[in-house]
Amino acid sequence: QADGEDRPVHFVWLGDGMAGRHTPFWFAREDAERSAVVDLVHFPGERFDPEPYFVACDAFILTSRQDPFPCVVHEAMACAKPVVAFANAGGAPEALAGDAGIVVGYGDVDAMARAVWDLTRDPERCRAYGQRGHERVHSHYVFADYVDRLVTLIAERSGFDVGPVVAPHSAVLPRKRVIFAASDWEASDRTAFMANLISGLNDRGFDADLVFTHRNIALNGLGRRPNVPTTFLPPTFRQGFRYGDIWSRLRNLLE
Repeated sequence: QADGEDRPVHFVWLGDGMAGRHTPFWFAREDAERSAVVDLVHFPGERFDPEPYFVACDAFILTSRQDPFPCVVHEAMACAKPVVAFANAGGAPEALAGDAGIVVGYGDVDAMARAVWDLTRDPERCRAYGQRGHERVHSHYVFADYVDRLVTLIAERSGFDVGPVVAPHSAVLPRKRVIFAASDWEASDRTAFMANLISGLNDRGFDADLVFTHRNIALNGLGRRPNVPTTFLPPTFRQGFRYGDIWSRLRNLLE
């Protein structure tokens, strides 16, 4: 409340963390439950599809003090939501260049709170930030362009000849094989990035898939399974083989 006006602002912490006692996530929930804001702070937990939450929110705040280049900022910008982030905390300020978002001093929580408060009092300014962010993410951070650039850098730095792009599902020309390995799967920026990269490579004529080296994630429910080609290594994959033979066995298994 300010100036006699009642403007409730709800904070939604999407995702979760280590739930044990005395972890950051545990302290965050404890602080909320023990304070006067308990009805304004919500912890819906992990969500495999976060887009509905980005669409429903009025603004997104990146409270990270270290984050190389957070994809959640791009997701918020793609949904035309204003973003508030800390300076000198990673790549978010770069993404928000050109007045596409609000950057406050490193660790200045009060300034971040004021920025959010100001947005709630000025809907037109809020929409303007969201629109500029939307235009910037669609002009500077197109994932298809990123995949093309990544393939080019691989060829330049490694000398690996990626060859011509082969039409998807081509039965005439061989497709270059690309393997991504993971031990498990969870709803996160990292796994969403990996899934998008695999899809982008397949769209460009590669034969890319995801190999799970440990347990079968299908047991966690089909809603959590990535929408990309997947292979599950059998539990006996490493048994009876020397470490140096694992790659040959993996190649034979995937052919």
